Amino acid sequence: MPDLSSLVATVLEEIEKAQDQANLYSRQLAEKYRNDKILRVFPVPNSLLTEVDVDFVFGLEEGMEMARETLQPELLPGSPLFREPLRHITEHIIRKIRTTLSATQQPSATDSDKTDTLLKNLKSGRVDKRIVDKAASNLSTILMGKKKRKRENQLAQLITCYSHVLEETVFSDKPFLDHLATLGLNGKQMLKSLMEAPETSDLFKNLIETHEKAKKDFTASYLLQHSKITIDSQKLSGLPVESLNHLHLKLRLEGYKWVVLEKTEELTNVDRT
Repeated sequence: MPDLSSLVATVLEEIEKAQDQANLYSRQLAEKYRNDKILRVFPVPNSLLTEVDVDFVFGLEEGMEMARETLQPELLPGSPLFREPLRHITEHIIRKIRTTLSATQQPSATDSDKTDTLLKNLKSGRVDKRIVDKAASNLSTILMGKKKRKRENQLAQLITCYSHVLEETVFSDKPFLDHLATLGLNGKQMLKSLMEAPETSDLFKNLIETHEKAKKDFTASYLLQHSKITIDSQKLSGLPVESLNHLHLKLRLEGYKWVVLEKTEELTNVDRT
């Protein structure tokens, strides 16, 4: 029961053997052509493997569960990979709130001072960190859950979850809400508008895509090194669909070394049909 890296090494070895056999045959032909009065005027047939495209289905017999367990720390709420997109979303939301407050006409000098204070508080970064810290755990549960969700459902859940976090942080602050009311603004309506904005949706889509790509890349890399796989057709037919995956390798011979031009480990369900 080989691992995936051994299988790839075997493929490369077989390619080299094929080239070796082709070279040996060309040598036999060269001797034959040299000793033949007619054939000697023709070029000796030869072949050179310069580029190879390999695509095959494999099944995971073991390793996937280990990959999931190892994956957890890489994409936990505290990891930069998760927090950076979330921080970007939070900065965008806070910036939109500040812009709305700055653009609103102030009824009096006192209200203007209160607005300035609120803007300084929102700009300090402490609010951003509080939101990110609170949102990270809840949002990662949605992204890391074993239960597969449709992309649109996942997006809606993330936005709803993040909206609740804003309700519990920025939009639960009584002085902030009172001041919004003084300016003729409604906290609930502002929050709803922020969450329904197309750019907010785009930022959360990017969060999902970043997370999925990282999860896929890490899992593929881990399985390439550690998983036990099978390419036996009878064994593949007996494995569950979620254990079937496919590997695509595109290689080129450069300086007598095989160079990987493209490698795709698609660790997703493979259609048996």
